[in-house]
Amino acid sequence: MIVAGVGLDPLAILMLLGGAVVVVATIATVLTLYLRNRRLSAIDETDSSAAGWYQDPLDANVQRYWDGAAWTEHEHSAIPSAPAGSS
Repeated sequence: MIVAGVGLDPLAILMLLGGAVVVVATIATVLTLYLRNRRLSAIDETDSSAAGWYQDPLDANVQRYWDGAAWTEHEHSAIPSAPAGSS
């Protein structure tokens, strides 16, 4: 059904808006992943530190393992836990 004087069906307008949101979200996700990968690659190329646990370049609350050549998927919290018996 076409709304009098408007020329577009409200359902068609909603479908167009929904499609636009999906396109924008997809572009934003791809761009975010590309930039994150690019930053990690730049860090990989410039860091010649010995293998070990270091602050994650993208999250200060996480430590990530550097194997001497590249960041691995291994990570753990950089926030120290309370010692046993303390409250």
